[in-house]
Amino acid sequence: MLSPEGAQPSVGRQAVREAAAACLGGAVALGAYVRWVRPRVFSWGATTEEATRPMAGDELCPRPQLNATRGHHRRPIGGHLAVAGAVGLEPGRLYSYDLLDNLGRPSARQILPQFQHLQVGDWVPMGGKTTPYTAYRVARLEPGTLMLWHKPGGSWLWLLEPDGAGHTRLITRLRSRYAWARPTIVTELILMEIGDPFMMRKCLLGIKQRAEQLASERRLQR
Repeated sequence: MLSPEGAQPSVGRQAVREAAAACLGGAVALGAYVRWVRPRVFSWGATTEEATRPMAGDELCPRPQLNATRGHHRRPIGGHLAVAGAVGLEPGRLYSYDLLDNLGRPSARQILPQFQHLQVGDWVPMGGKTTPYTAYRVARLEPGTLMLWHKPGGSWLWLLEPDGAGHTRLITRLRSRYAWARPTIVTELILMEIGDPFMMRKCLLGIKQRAEQLASERRLQR
C-alpha cells in the first residue's frame, strides 16, 4: 500500500500529463482554426476568385497578418459607394453595431449629400480622435468604381464590379499588420480577430440595405 508521500509523484506526473494533453489539444484546435476556419470567417460573401486575386491597394500593406476580403450577394442595385463613401465616425458612421463601433451614436439611415465629396487625402475617422493610427486617409478614389483607404500598417479597399446585366458586386478588402509593441495590441486583437467578422457582415448588409433604398427612391422619382 502506497503512503501519501509515495502517491505524490504519481499525482504530479498525472497533472503534468493532463496539462500537456490540454496544451496539445489547444495547439491542434488553434492550428485547425488558422488553417480552415479563419480563412472562411474573413472571406464572408466573397467568391474564391475574389478572395485570392490581387487587388488595388495590396501593395500598401505587403505581407499582412490580417487579409480579409468580403462581399455581398448579387442584386440589381446601385449606389453602393455613395453609401460606403460616408463610412466613418462622424459622417455616415459604420452601419454596423452602433454601440460597439460608433460610440453609441446611430448610423445614418439615408445618404447624406454633405458627405458625398470625399477627396484623396481626406481623413476617414475610426475613433474619437483622428490620428494616423485611429483613422485612414483616402489614397485613391475612382467615383462609382473604387475607393481605397490607407494608414500605417493597413489598407482598406471598397470596390464595385458589374456582375451580369444590371447587377453589381460590392467587394471590400481589409489588410492589416498588427503593431505588437503598442499597448493597445490586446484590444486590437480582440476587435479585429473576434469583433471584425461580425461587424463587417453587419456593415455590408447595412450598405446593401441603404443602397437598395436609394435605388427604390430613384425609381419612384422617374
